[in-house]
Amino acid sequence: LLQTKSKINDILDSFKIESGMNTQSRFGLKLNSKRHLLPFKNGTIDWGMRDKKGLYIPPKKPFRCIEKEDYISMYIDKIYAGKYNRPNKFPFTIGEDTFESREEYDKEYKYLWNKLDGLFNKTLRRGYEREYVKNCIGYGQTGYTHFKIFLALLGDLANNGKSTMHQVLKAQLYPFCNTLSCELFTESKIDACKLEPLRTGIRIGFVEE
Repeated sequence: LLQTKSKINDILDSFKIESGMNTQSRFGLKLNSKRHLLPFKNGTIDWGMRDKKGLYIPPKKPFRCIEKEDYISMYIDKIYAGKYNRPNKFPFTIGEDTFESREEYDKEYKYLWNKLDGLFNKTLRRGYEREYVKNCIGYGQTGYTHFKIFLALLGDLANNGKSTMHQVLKAQLYPFCNTLSCELFTESKIDACKLEPLRTGIRIGFVEE
């Protein structure tokens, strides 16, 4: 009975008309709050989580179905078929591409990875810079961003891939990766609408001058 009453209260709270930036319903606070999940159309990556004592609890499956207890209201609008969910049956179709065999799939996967790596090589010419940025992007995807990391990409040359890298990551990870308004850092008073990406659970944000 108590569990049923709690669910009813959550539903009623979700229909409240909220006023003020600091007001949120109990149900609203639960939505997308499990940051160890990175959801897609066909399931979610589960990075595992830490308990109250800080002990890491690994996931039962690194990629699994989305469950109602996950309280997910937004997801990456793509079929995930990568490291944690490699296809086992062929032919395999994803988007507009059909792969007839494992060899064909692996070849395309390696080709796309090398293209992405090439973009990093063009934008970040030093090896240690590339590894640092990749680690930060991976860190942001987990959602456990206890350290607020800022990366500044300074282009002494125009057209060297900074904006392209930004657009590629945004295209692959939206809505968890998005552009932020520069007014967040330049204005003393910020319009409430400029804070919306932060309220909806963004994990990686880009600001351009």
